[in-house]
Amino acid sequence: MRSLSCLALSVLLAIGVGLPPARAANAPAKGPVPVVLITGSNRGIGLALAQVYAERGWSVIATCRDPAQAAELRALAAAHTQVRIESLDVVSGASLEALVARLHGEPIDVLINNAGVLGDPATENLSHFDETNFSDVMNVNSFGPLSVSAALLENVVASQQKKIVTLTSRSGSIGSLGTAHDNYYYRMSKAAVNMGMRLLQNDVRDRGVIVGLISPGPVDTDMNRTYRHNAPAGPGILSPRQSATAVQALIDKLDPAMGGRYLEYDGTENSW
Repeated sequence: MRSLSCLALSVLLAIGVGLPPARAANAPAKGPVPVVLITGSNRGIGLALAQVYAERGWSVIATCRDPAQAAELRALAAAHTQVRIESLDVVSGASLEALVARLHGEPIDVLINNAGVLGDPATENLSHFDETNFSDVMNVNSFGPLSVSAALLENVVASQQKKIVTLTSRSGSIGSLGTAHDNYYYRMSKAAVNMGMRLLQNDVRDRGVIVGLISPGPVDTDMNRTYRHNAPAGPGILSPRQSATAVQALIDKLDPAMGGRYLEYDGTENSW
């Protein structure tokens, strides 16, 4: 009788009946789907980043000021069910508070502060300075990333990757300024946000959060076209997709030693 039972068990083992499916020895267990939140996702680099992360299977929280006007972003969300569009004006306290309430308790692995403005170049030179334009540029480019990062810090801390990334610019590099004498407000705003993110890294390091500062490179966006007065894109100008792909790859590599460093999209370090 015992021999028959052993024989039956051998047969079952051979054909796998009633047994749980085997997993390859080297196959990793599947964890939760990582989450990225991107500000200013309706166009340019922000939209390209949303596309790149969606294609990688991430859950994407894509924010912009007016989702109803964001046709390309809405098309992306229609094609990728893991893309979620949220309304956010980065310089509106009420808008940010509403988003924080909607995202309460949701982990965010990577928070990308992408929203930014160039301002009006005509009022950013020695012959014409405008206080209102200055305030708008500084609020969006410098205060916005700090405000969003602070408001969503607990969501980032609750995640696996714990990364806050701000897209800055080489225009904010004092060491690389050379003889430039244009776009005062934009350049000042990027230098200011660089300092802000360095301070933030010091504040959150003991909570395991990595703060990344990444310049996305010279990219053929509406902002860049305005800066170059709609001149044709020359050599070295990246498409939004090229920039977003490189930025995403660099974000993947960010580790604590890279936190607070001023990096170019290709991983090289910029001069402060």
